[in-house]
Amino acid sequence: MTFFRKPALTLSLALLAGGACGSALAQAATPVTLAPARADAHALHNMMLGAARAGSRIVAVGAHGYVILSDDGGASYRQAEQVPVDVTLTSVSFVDDR
Repeated sequence: MTFFRKPALTLSLALLAGGACGSALAQAATPVTLAPARADAHALHNMMLGAARAGSRIVAVGAHGYVILSDDGGASYRQAEQVPVDVTLTSVSFVDDR
């Protein structure tokens, strides 16, 4: 017994993709309001998605705009005080040590 045939599956995927693209375009026209990241005692315990060194400082970024910093090689971390966004940050890089 065959439940799906290739033409029907292809058409279904095309319709799904078309609907997803249409809603993505509609969302792109909506203005995005950014809010600063909030200070959170749990920021140090959240999953960080990217990290890099800026000189001797380690900077890690993650969900909710969390940025955590270490100035002692990772022995301790603190949350950055001023982060202008509260969206998920997936990577971080620096052009020099500063």
